[in-house]
This record gives sequence, structure tokens and C-alpha cells, in this order.
Amino acid sequence: MMNSSPSFAGDKIFVYTINNYLFYISGDDEAVEGLDEECIRDMRELKDTLEDRVKCLEDTVKELEVKFDGLKMDPSQKERLKQENDVLENDVTKFHIMIGRFVGHLMEVHKYLEEKDKALEAKVEERKRICEKNEELKRRIEEQGINLRDAERMKRELQVVERDIEET
Repeated sequence: MMNSSPSFAGDKIFVYTINNYLFYISGDDEAVEGLDEECIRDMRELKDTLEDRVKCLEDTVKELEVKFDGLKMDPSQKERLKQENDVLENDVTKFHIMIGRFVGHLMEVHKYLEEKDKALEAKVEERKRICEKNEELKRRIEEQGINLRDAERMKRELQVVERDIEET
């Protein structure tokens, strides 16, 4: 076998061709056949290896195409985040509206309670005034005293009223 120059060291076909030609010229048919068989075996192994690689790469391409189609169909992360942001902004707007309504309702309730407090204070004052007036009237009655003749007259008037009620 001939030593190839360093520039052709990686080129197997070139080395095979040179060696095959040298064996052919020297008339060594067995060496030519052995070299041919070895080259064919190497080429078949290389072919099988390359076919396996190609099959793996085709599978990878199919997976990547499916993934790519999925990415084209689905909204991007930016679009999803924008949609989510829009939903959240709408929710915030709704909450602000609700808060405004609650504040308005709360103000109405406070106003209503203030009115009720004022009415209650007026009623308490009225009750107090009536109680004082009653006390004053009770004192006047106690001071007046009832004479016997007035008591008899009131008794008769009461009996007349009772009879009128029974008759009707």
C-alpha cells in the first residue's frame, strides 16, 4: 500500500483508487478484490449510518414542523400576556365602577342615618318636653285638690256617659 500525502489523508475514495490502481498494475487480483470488498463494506456501513442519521433528522424535522405549526396557530406569549392584561384592566375598571357605586351608596346611608339621628333627637326632646309638662300638670292637680261637690258631679257625668254607651 502506498502512503498518501497529508492533504489526501481524509479522502478514502482517493486512497482506495490509488491503492486499487497499484494492485491492478502489479497484477494482484486478490488484493484488488479484497480492497473492493473492504471498500464496499465501508461504503455500506457509511450508507447505513447516513440513512439512520437522515431518518433521525427527518423525524426531527417532522417534530419541528408540528411544533412550528402549533406556534403559528397559538397566540404568542406576547399576545397571551396582552390579552391577560386587557382582561385585568377591564376587571380594574369594573372594580373602580363598583367602588364608586359603593361609595355613593355609603354616602346615601350616612345621610339617611344623620336624618334618622336628627329625627330621634327631636323625638327624644319632644318626649322630654311632654314628660316635663305631665309632671307640671300632675303637680297642679295635686295642688288644686278636689272638692266633694266636683267629685259628685264628675261621678254623675261618668254614669250618664256609661249609660249612653250601653244604650248604643
